[in-house]
Amino acid sequence: MANYFAENSLLSFMVGLLAVASCITFAFLLKKWKLLGLAGFFFLITLGLVVYERIVKTDSEQIIDAIYKIAESVEHNDVQGSIAQLGKSNALTKKRIEREMPLYKFSSCRIASHEMPIIETNVNPPRATIRFKVSVVVDAPTYNYKGFAIRGVTLTYEKEPDGIWRIVDYSHYDPRDQFNNRDQPY
Repeated sequence: MANYFAENSLLSFMVGLLAVASCITFAFLLKKWKLLGLAGFFFLITLGLVVYERIVKTDSEQIIDAIYKIAESVEHNDVQGSIAQLGKSNALTKKRIEREMPLYKFSSCRIASHEMPIIETNVNPPRATIRFKVSVVVDAPTYNYKGFAIRGVTLTYEKEPDGIWRIVDYSHYDPRDQFNNRDQPY
């Protein structure tokens, strides 16, 4: 329940606003001034829920923030910055990034859309998968491609004991196939 309020402040705000407005309206209509105290109480509850939403970072929000960080690393062609997003015991994925990233020269990398992460808390450590699309301007001489591409990307994360979500696996598709493989991997 706490996660719900931490991710949805609009509903809390709207219900609180309705409660405050109702109490004020009835206080003036019925001349029951004690209802203004109740309006103040509802206002404080609403304010508390909105502040709570702003302060608390849920797992979903942490993962979404992480995909924007990785996109920034990719845009700057920062191999080490991308590797910094990996889990500590992930040598195979590290080698894949070190091998693949130099094949591409990005001049732009923006998250175009993303799904909500699918978080599996019943495994140890907890895992999450997020699928998203990036719009990139890329020069990929190995693939004989230069220009704009929309790429589907899937990242798999594991939550480390310190609470940080780290990448353990990823997949994406060749920019030449951007129009042929719209379903791969996203």
